[in-house]
Amino acid sequence: MERLTLPAQSRSPVVRCRPARVYVGGRRRRDLVVRSMERRAAPDFGHARIALQPSVGQVRPGRLESLGMMPPVGAEIIIRPGGASGGVDFHGVVAAHVADIGAETLEADARHVLVDLLSARIAGRWQRDGQHHPVEAPQAPCAFNDGRNASPEVYEVNGRTTRVFAAGDDAVAWTVADALAYLLAATGPVGVTVPGTDELDRLTGEVDLGRLDVSGLPAAEALARAAERGGLTLRAARDGVGLVFYQPGRQGRRVCVRQQRYADNVDPTRSTLWTASVRLTRRPARRPVLAIGDYKRYETTVTLRPGWPPSDATDRWRDVTRGLSDDWTRRANVFRRWVLNEHDRYSGPPWSLTRHDFSDLGTEFFLPVPRRFEPCLSTDARGNSLGVVVEWRVYGGTWQRWAGPAYASRDECSIYLGGDALPAAYFQAAVAGTAEVRATATIASDVRLTAQIAGDAHQRREIIERPEQGQWRHVHSTSVFSGASGLGQPHERDDTERLRCLARRHGEALAGACDAELTLARLDTSYAVGDRIRRIDGRALELAGAADRDPAVVAVRHTWGDEHTTTLILEG
Repeated sequence: MERLTLPAQSRSPVVRCRPARVYVGGRRRRDLVVRSMERRAAPDFGHARIALQPSVGQVRPGRLESLGMMPPVGAEIIIRPGGASGGVDFHGVVAAHVADIGAETLEADARHVLVDLLSARIAGRWQRDGQHHPVEAPQAPCAFNDGRNASPEVYEVNGRTTRVFAAGDDAVAWTVADALAYLLAATGPVGVTVPGTDELDRLTGEVDLGRLDVSGLPAAEALARAAERGGLTLRAARDGVGLVFYQPGRQGRRVCVRQQRYADNVDPTRSTLWTASVRLTRRPARRPVLAIGDYKRYETTVTLRPGWPPSDATDRWRDVTRGLSDDWTRRANVFRRWVLNEHDRYSGPPWSLTRHDFSDLGTEFFLPVPRRFEPCLSTDARGNSLGVVVEWRVYGGTWQRWAGPAYASRDECSIYLGGDALPAAYFQAAVAGTAEVRATATIASDVRLTAQIAGDAHQRREIIERPEQGQWRHVHSTSVFSGASGLGQPHERDDTERLRCLARRHGEALAGACDAELTLARLDTSYAVGDRIRRIDGRALELAGAADRDPAVVAVRHTWGDEHTTTLILEG
């Protein structure tokens, strides 16, 4: 372990700022002054201490007789730093009064308002009933992935979109994003700005939550635990009252601190640092690392079904010929559009098709979501992909390649047979209801390739995404090209070991860690929890232990008094 101390040569030029303003119930209280204010990540979010300083002639501030002048416990306050760059309001709730008779001071401790808003303990859960409606079960345990117990569909709970708890064969596993969305919907109070499901999906991808029981925990603690499973931290938003999720050290603003080269006196215009204590460590312990690759893909052959309304079918050839049809807008899909119905959209009228569940490919397909046909992994003699292969036949006959143009949808697993006119043999079979169409293509599953490296149990798990370097592709036995002769080498791929090596190297790079406490020579509220600081400019001191990760600010402490300072606490 190395410890470096960077003292200033003179501590006199500390910049004094205007005092912060305190508002109670919307009214400014000039008799209240701020002693300190600190912001932290969840579940603490931060706290502040304010003191009573009545004007001359009033009761002395330290006496118990002045207690009635203090904001009552439970009162909401707003601290607005004055004269500081990028000032951010602190929304708090008075938690306690502290009187020191000897020192004649009367102060109040205030915690961040989010602590109170997210203090309700989780009791019960929202679950799907027999009619597929979300209902609240007050006594049920809130245990994610106690078996697959998430609904495949999403519902609206308290005005927010989320999955709910469900039982049955169609239940799916909770991801980190799903669990966070559920907790925000079930426990997030009205008026708190929270990220949407799209943002949560972007942050955590398809990271599996694992089993997590949050029954009886305060909402803030439950959110922090679920976020940690995905390598995330949450903090209060800079503006208003809201929650922000981020990957510490990777996301957030990259800011800098400066200290001039060694000289007689510190120049406030050339230095932001007053003093700093930096601890650089080389730990034998390692952080657990989860490396996430791309979605696993399988080449398979599937039989398609008519994707046009039966009422639009016709036995007139000209009706389905683009250049001759009198009602092409209505007939455009007749005998041409063939669908798989993997997403269940064609299960109702007028199609009434059953959903394709991919059960022949294994358990890695479990979400009823739209997919798409991608080019085959199988190749020709020159090593080029066969593309998406479309074939047809008369029922019971021999399959033959579709000779005309065919188009694969980008929005679902469906094929459109192009061309101005349909071949006569195919048209006759389609009219008779004996035409069959199948497609051989590659389809992405719902599971991503992962590699996990174990680490110290008390360390936060690191999540890295490497979709380009972590791919898995396989020609399944259900593909007509599986084991076929006369073909080239298929484009199969298994990056499991490669992804494991990437995770291992990343874990080794994280072994060089930095814990730092930096005190700035001025009050500066522009710094926020989650900011990244890579180096101390002017002294050539690099703090980052990895190329793609910086030490993150885990706490920002402001103090008012004889010396107005800002202290940044860094980890990572």
